[in-house]
Amino acid sequence: MADIFGRTHSHPPASGGRGEVIKVNAKDCTAVVEMAGKKRGGKAYTTKPLPVAQILTHGARSFAMPRIKQQVFVLFFDDEWDDGVVFSGRYDAADDPPPKETPPLAEKDLFLDVEGGSFIRVTPKDGGADVSAKATGVVNVEVDASLNAKASIVSVKVDEAAVVDSQKGVEVKANNAIQVESNTKVLLGAAKRAATVTLSASSVVIEAPSITLKGAVKIDGPLTATQTVAVTGDATIGGKSFLQHVHTSAAPGVSTLPPT
Repeated sequence: MADIFGRTHSHPPASGGRGEVIKVNAKDCTAVVEMAGKKRGGKAYTTKPLPVAQILTHGARSFAMPRIKQQVFVLFFDDEWDDGVVFSGRYDAADDPPPKETPPLAEKDLFLDVEGGSFIRVTPKDGGADVSAKATGVVNVEVDASLNAKASIVSVKVDEAAVVDSQKGVEVKANNAIQVESNTKVLLGAAKRAATVTLSASSVVIEAPSITLKGAVKIDGPLTATQTVAVTGDATIGGKSFLQHVHTSAAPGVSTLPPT
């Protein structure tokens, strides 16, 4: 068969076209495409299940299957369009427009989205890039070694509960201040009663209109109170009960002896 240059090939030259995805098999990584402008037997030509090309190469692997009704390009390796590969999707203003985001996607943006509103967006900015991500479900991050995050400001907003579970310990370091705010409660505790929660610093300040400590409290060091200390029960001072101690005197009119 001769091509447009008059050269003869032992096999038909490759050809291609665009079409609409009508079936996807994620297990086999194949897609069936209804080709535009190609008919067979008077009907629109529908391909056999064709493999979907990977986004990445050179040892990196990717998985991204086209969606039903998405416009795609197909490269065929035979004249009958029976053997080929499905390439990336084609934007179509009417049937398959680009995602509508705020701010709008720009020329150099990288945007990956899936059904349900989850996405990853990379936007070049001021010699660097902003990375935005949203998950409408669960985000799982598993690291065998260390997970390091570095930023000038780290902001985490949790609507319900945030849990950090560690078998060995959780360490938080800061050159300046560590601030924890809550509209309801801030809980520091150990899962096991035998475990210990330790706060170590040159100075620890707890500021609140009311502070409640539940359980036995031991202070290993001097205690200074600048206001009145109210005790509803007994107090033991130097081994003596404040309410139950007694004073005796050697004789009437003589100063009492130390309490017993």
